Amino acid sequence: VTRNLKIAYPALSVTQNLKIAYSALSVTQNLKIAYSALSVSVRISMKVGYT
Repeated sequence: VTRNLKIAYPALSVTQNLKIAYSALSVTQNLKIAYSALSVSVRISMKVGYT
């Protein structure tokens, strides 16, 4: 049982790291989406401001 726990624990921490990495990745993805949406709205407002 102890040996299985020793094997299971590193596997668990790897899964944990994958979850952390995945959420960090999705945050980056969301930031990219938010940034492009922001730049689009800035472009639109600049066009509106010029006309």
